[in-house]
Amino acid sequence: MGAYIDLSVSPKTPDAVYEIARMAERLGYSGVGLPSGLYELLEGRSKPAGVRFYRRRYYEVRSPGDISKAVSAARPGELLVIKPVGVQAYRRAGKIRRVSAIRLEPDSMVRPDRSERNLFAERGWGVVEISLRPLLTGDKDYLKWFYDVVRRAFKVGIRVAFVSDAEDPLELWHPAQVIALVSSLGLPPELGLMGLTSAPSAAIAGVRAG
Repeated sequence: MGAYIDLSVSPKTPDAVYEIARMAERLGYSGVGLPSGLYELLEGRSKPAGVRFYRRRYYEVRSPGDISKAVSAARPGELLVIKPVGVQAYRRAGKIRRVSAIRLEPDSMVRPDRSERNLFAERGWGVVEISLRPLLTGDKDYLKWFYDVVRRAFKVGIRVAFVSDAEDPLELWHPAQVIALVSSLGLPPELGLMGLTSAPSAAIAGVRAG
Protein backbone atom coordinates (compact mmCIF):
# COMPACT_ATOMS: atom_id res chain seq x y z
CA MET A 1 0.00 0.00 0.00
CA GLY A 2 1.24 3.47 -0.89
CA ALA A 3 1.84 6.43 1.36
CA TYR A 4 0.12 9.18 -0.64
CA ILE A 5 -3.41 10.55 -0.32
CA ASP A 6 -5.48 12.45 -2.89
CA LEU A 7 -8.31 14.07 -0.93
CA SER A 8 -10.46 14.74 -3.98
CA VAL A 9 -11.30 12.69 -7.06
CA SER A 10 -14.51 13.28 -9.01
CA PRO A 11 -15.48 10.22 -11.08
CA LYS A 12 -18.94 10.40 -12.62
CA THR A 13 -20.01 6.80 -12.06
CA PRO A 14 -19.34 4.00 -9.54
CA ASP A 15 -17.50 2.01 -12.23
CA ALA A 16 -15.18 4.97 -12.84
CA VAL A 17 -14.39 4.98 -9.12
CA TYR A 18 -12.84 1.54 -9.41
CA GLU A 19 -10.82 2.52 -12.48
CA ILE A 20 -9.42 5.51 -10.61
CA ALA A 21 -8.76 3.44 -7.50
CA ARG A 22 -6.77 0.87 -9.47
CA MET A 23 -4.66 3.57 -11.10
CA ALA A 24 -4.21 5.41 -7.80
CA GLU A 25 -2.86 2.24 -6.19
CA ARG A 26 -0.37 1.79 -9.03
CA LEU A 27 0.80 5.38 -8.54
CA GLY A 28 1.43 4.79 -4.84
CA TYR A 29 -1.71 6.24 -3.26
CA SER A 30 -3.21 4.66 -0.16
CA GLY A 31 -6.42 6.71 -0.16
CA VAL A 32 -8.67 8.99 -2.20
CA GLY A 33 -11.51 11.29 -1.22
CA LEU A 34 -14.90 10.75 -2.85
CA PRO A 35 -17.96 13.02 -2.96
CA SER A 36 -20.43 11.93 -0.31
CA GLY A 37 -23.19 11.05 -2.77
CA LEU A 38 -20.92 8.80 -4.81
CA TYR A 39 -19.51 7.20 -1.70
CA GLU A 40 -23.02 6.22 -0.65
CA LEU A 41 -23.63 4.54 -4.01
CA LEU A 42 -20.71 2.22 -3.26
CA GLU A 43 -22.06 1.05 0.08
CA GLY A 44 -22.59 -2.67 0.01
CA ARG A 45 -20.21 -3.14 -2.91
CA SER A 46 -16.75 -4.63 -2.55
CA LYS A 47 -13.96 -2.06 -2.53
CA PRO A 48 -10.38 -2.30 -3.83
CA ALA A 49 -8.12 -3.68 -1.11
CA GLY A 50 -5.20 -1.33 -1.73
CA VAL A 51 -6.92 2.07 -1.65
CA ARG A 52 -9.12 3.47 1.09
CA PHE A 53 -12.05 5.73 0.22
CA TYR A 54 -12.68 8.84 2.33
CA ARG A 55 -16.15 10.32 2.16
CA ARG A 56 -16.08 14.09 1.68
CA ARG A 57 -18.74 16.77 1.70
CA TYR A 58 -18.04 20.07 -0.05
CA TYR A 59 -19.73 23.44 0.34
CA GLU A 60 -19.14 26.89 -1.08
CA VAL A 61 -19.96 29.42 1.61
CA ARG A 62 -20.29 33.20 1.77
CA SER A 63 -21.33 33.82 5.37
CA PRO A 64 -20.91 32.39 8.87
CA GLY A 65 -24.51 31.17 8.61
CA ASP A 66 -23.65 29.11 5.53
CA ILE A 67 -20.79 27.49 7.44
CA SER A 68 -23.05 26.61 10.37
CA LYS A 69 -25.46 24.88 7.97
CA ALA A 70 -22.57 22.96 6.38
CA VAL A 71 -21.30 21.80 9.76
CA SER A 72 -24.79 20.64 10.75
CA ALA A 73 -25.16 18.67 7.50
CA ALA A 74 -21.82 16.87 7.76
CA ARG A 75 -21.99 13.30 8.99
CA PRO A 76 -19.67 11.81 11.62
CA GLY A 77 -16.43 10.60 10.07
CA GLU A 78 -16.97 12.62 6.92
CA LEU A 79 -14.43 15.11 5.58
CA LEU A 80 -15.97 18.57 5.49
CA VAL A 81 -14.36 20.81 2.88
CA ILE A 82 -15.34 24.46 2.78
CA LYS A 83 -14.69 26.88 -0.07
CA PRO A 84 -15.07 30.37 1.43
CA VAL A 85 -15.89 33.30 -0.79
CA GLY A 86 -14.68 36.45 0.92
CA VAL A 87 -12.65 37.18 4.03
CA GLN A 88 -15.51 36.90 6.52
CA ALA A 89 -16.30 33.31 5.53
CA TYR A 90 -12.57 32.50 5.34
CA ARG A 91 -11.92 33.63 8.91
CA ARG A 92 -14.97 31.85 10.26
CA ALA A 93 -14.00 28.58 8.57
CA GLY A 94 -10.51 28.90 10.01
CA LYS A 95 -11.91 28.86 13.55
CA ILE A 96 -14.05 25.74 13.28
CA ARG A 97 -12.37 22.44 14.12
CA ARG A 98 -15.02 20.45 12.25
CA VAL A 99 -13.85 21.96 8.94
CA SER A 100 -11.41 19.40 7.55
CA ALA A 101 -9.91 21.62 4.85
CA ILE A 102 -10.43 25.06 3.36
CA ARG A 103 -10.63 24.93 -0.42
CA LEU A 104 -8.95 27.88 -2.13
CA GLU A 105 -9.72 28.88 -5.71
CA PRO A 106 -9.04 32.11 -7.63
CA ASP A 107 -12.57 33.41 -7.07
CA SER A 108 -12.33 32.82 -3.30
CA MET A 109 -10.74 36.29 -3.08
CA VAL A 110 -8.54 35.21 -0.16
CA ARG A 111 -4.95 34.05 0.29
CA PRO A 112 -3.01 32.24 3.04
CA ASP A 113 -1.88 34.80 5.60
CA ARG A 114 -0.71 35.08 9.20
CA SER A 115 -4.20 35.79 10.52
CA GLU A 116 -5.48 32.50 9.12
CA ARG A 117 -2.35 30.71 10.34
CA ASN A 118 -3.04 32.04 13.83
CA LEU A 119 -6.63 30.79 13.72
CA PHE A 120 -5.36 27.36 12.71
CA ALA A 121 -2.88 27.46 15.58
CA GLU A 122 -5.62 28.31 18.07
CA ARG A 123 -7.69 25.30 17.07
CA GLY A 124 -4.62 23.07 16.92
CA TRP A 125 -4.31 22.37 13.18
CA GLY A 126 -5.46 23.53 9.76
CA VAL A 127 -5.18 22.66 6.06
CA VAL A 128 -5.92 24.45 2.80
CA GLU A 129 -6.76 22.44 -0.30
CA ILE A 130 -5.72 23.37 -3.85
CA SER A 131 -6.73 21.63 -7.07
CA LEU A 132 -4.19 20.57 -9.67
CA ARG A 133 -6.81 19.92 -12.36
CA PRO A 134 -6.82 23.37 -14.04
CA LEU A 135 -3.09 22.95 -14.67
CA LEU A 136 -3.82 20.06 -17.05
CA THR A 137 -5.24 22.55 -19.56
CA GLY A 138 -2.20 24.81 -19.41
CA ASP A 139 -4.09 27.64 -17.74
CA LYS A 140 -1.31 30.22 -17.24
CA ASP A 141 -3.42 32.49 -15.05
CA TYR A 142 -4.18 29.59 -12.76
CA LEU A 143 -0.51 28.64 -12.64
CA LYS A 144 0.36 32.18 -11.48
CA TRP A 145 -2.34 32.02 -8.83
CA PHE A 146 -1.22 28.53 -7.79
CA TYR A 147 2.38 29.69 -7.33
CA ASP A 148 1.31 32.74 -5.33
CA VAL A 149 -0.93 30.75 -2.99
CA VAL A 150 1.56 27.95 -2.35
CA ARG A 151 4.37 30.46 -1.81
CA ARG A 152 2.28 32.44 0.67
CA ALA A 153 1.23 29.29 2.51
CA PHE A 154 4.86 28.19 2.82
CA LYS A 155 5.93 31.64 4.02
CA VAL A 156 3.40 31.80 6.85
CA GLY A 157 3.43 28.09 7.74
CA ILE A 158 0.07 26.79 6.51
CA ARG A 159 -0.25 23.20 5.27
CA VAL A 160 -1.36 22.75 1.65
CA ALA A 161 -3.03 19.56 0.40
CA PHE A 162 -2.83 19.08 -3.37
CA VAL A 163 -5.81 17.31 -4.97
CA SER A 164 -6.36 16.07 -8.51
CA ASP A 165 -10.17 16.34 -8.80
CA ALA A 166 -9.65 13.57 -11.37
CA GLU A 167 -12.70 12.46 -13.34
CA ASP A 168 -10.82 9.59 -14.95
CA PRO A 169 -7.56 7.71 -14.26
CA LEU A 170 -5.52 9.74 -16.74
CA GLU A 171 -6.16 12.90 -14.71
CA LEU A 172 -4.43 11.53 -11.62
CA TRP A 173 -1.02 12.97 -10.84
CA HIS A 174 2.00 10.83 -10.10
CA PRO A 175 3.52 12.04 -6.81
CA ALA A 176 6.81 12.67 -8.61
CA GLN A 177 4.98 15.03 -10.99
CA VAL A 178 3.59 17.05 -8.09
CA ILE A 179 7.00 17.31 -6.46
CA ALA A 180 8.57 18.32 -9.80
CA LEU A 181 5.86 20.94 -10.37
CA VAL A 182 6.47 22.57 -6.99
CA SER A 183 10.23 22.45 -7.49
CA SER A 184 9.94 23.99 -10.99
CA LEU A 185 8.25 27.03 -9.43
CA GLY A 186 11.30 27.62 -7.25
CA LEU A 187 9.62 26.29 -4.12
CA PRO A 188 11.03 23.60 -1.81
CA PRO A 189 10.22 20.20 -3.36
CA GLU A 190 9.26 18.83 0.05
CA LEU A 191 6.13 21.00 -0.17
CA GLY A 192 4.95 18.73 -2.98
CA LEU A 193 5.62 15.66 -0.86
CA MET A 194 3.87 17.08 2.20
CA GLY A 195 0.92 18.12 0.03
CA LEU A 196 0.22 14.44 -0.64
CA THR A 197 1.20 13.01 2.75
CA SER A 198 1.23 15.01 5.98
CA ALA A 199 -1.25 17.70 4.87
CA PRO A 200 -4.07 15.34 3.81
CA SER A 201 -3.31 13.13 6.80
CA ALA A 202 -3.83 16.15 9.06
CA ALA A 203 -7.22 16.82 7.44
CA ILE A 204 -8.26 13.21 8.02
CA ALA A 205 -7.02 13.25 11.61
CA GLY A 206 -8.93 16.45 12.16
CA VAL A 207 -12.23 14.66 11.48
CA ARG A 208 -11.61 12.54 14.56
CA ALA A 209 -10.42 15.53 16.60
CA GLY A 210 -13.29 17.81 15.54
